[in-house]
Amino acid sequence: LRSAATVGASVTGQVTGTVKLDGPAPHARVIDMSKDPACAQVRAGQPPAAMESVVVGANGGLANVVVYISQGLTGNEAAAAMPAATIDQKGCMYVPHVVALNVGEHMTILNSDKTAHNIHPQPSPTGGNGQWNKSQIPGAGPIDVTWKNEEVAIPVKCNIHPWMRGYIAVLKGPFGVSN
Repeated sequence: LRSAATVGASVTGQVTGTVKLDGPAPHARVIDMSKDPACAQVRAGQPPAAMESVVVGANGGLANVVVYISQGLTGNEAAAAMPAATIDQKGCMYVPHVVALNVGEHMTILNSDKTAHNIHPQPSPTGGNGQWNKSQIPGAGPIDVTWKNEEVAIPVKCNIHPWMRGYIAVLKGPFGVSN
């Protein structure tokens, strides 16, 4: 959404809508977790996990789409109202698949699985956010990180489990992630 009008922080508002896929949904590739017994065990008795590249609901609604106000605010107006940013390595997947947070906001990374994981965000080399790669063994404490600059789509991967993929959106101001 773009507007020439200045937006004031003293007015509370809400943006609602639906993000829909136009056309047929792509086939979701099934993930084979059998090479890690802990991952296979946590998924036992459930339908196989699938890649979350495009997640489409029954009526064409898309999940994991970041919607944000790109102009008109400084970024400080809504910081207190946003939910805490957390990525959990759970079920040998990144949960949620897409996380959004404000510049400078703390993000927590957890490992709820009984296997080692690592989180390896890969921001743009020219974006001002440094790349890092941290491992978490089962039962390890949370990892706390912050991001210095806006960057809408930072890919995240696990070097141990190649199917584990996600995204981090670092923004200034109000945002939402579609479900």
